[in-house]
Amino acid sequence: MAGTKFQYDESGTTFYYFVLTFMALVVIPVTYFYWPRKEKHEEVETTSKKKKCHCDACAMKQNYMKSKEPTQQVKQRFM
Repeated sequence: MAGTKFQYDESGTTFYYFVLTFMALVVIPVTYFYWPRKEKHEEVETTSKKKKCHCDACAMKQNYMKSKEPTQQVKQRFM
């Protein structure tokens, strides 16, 4: 069998490509996930124009919807 010949990077330039690639694999997804998002201007106007009901059933529904919002925000970021 013929001997295997290895080539070593004596100048060390390949190391920087490795570090750059590894950082890109970490930094780009983290930046995308935590980048601030603007609220839609139309949604803000429609919710401010609506009259809000303060009966018990509506108050319970509003509390339920607020508790459900964080999971919806996470789902929207992945879609």
